[in-house]
Amino acid sequence: MKFFLAALLALAVGWELLWAVLGVKPFGPWRHADLLALSQTPGSVLDVRTAAEYRLFRIPGAQHRPELLFRPEALDARDPAAPVVVVCMTGHRSPLVAYRLRRRGFQQVYHLTGGMLAWKLTGGPTVSSPAP
Repeated sequence: MKFFLAALLALAVGWELLWAVLGVKPFGPWRHADLLALSQTPGSVLDVRTAAEYRLFRIPGAQHRPELLFRPEALDARDPAAPVVVVCMTGHRSPLVAYRLRRRGFQQVYHLTGGMLAWKLTGGPTVSSPAP
C-alpha cells in the first residue's frame, strides 16, 4: 500500500513538473480569493469540462469553453498578456489546453492544480445549474 501511495504521489508531482517545464504554471486551488477576483474578468477563467460536469458545479464567473480542448484557436487573443486560468475536473485536461494557449501566444496561462475536485476539497465556492 505504501508503494502504491508513493507511486501515485510521484506520478502527480511528475505530471505537474512536466507542465511547468513546458511553461504552464500551476494555480493552487487554495487561492480562492485570487481566482474569484480573476473570474470577474471575461475570458480569464475557462472551464473546459463537459456540459454535464459544468452543470454539477463550477466556479462563479467561469466561462464554459469545452471546445478549447480540441480547438484552442477558438479563443480570441484580444489581450495575450492578460492572465488566463484553465479549469477541468481533476487537473489532467486543463494543462493540455493551457499549453496549447501558451503556444498560441498567451503569456500568463495557468491551470488549476487538481481541478474542480481540489477546488471543492479546499472549500472553494461553487454554483450549479438546474438539470435541463
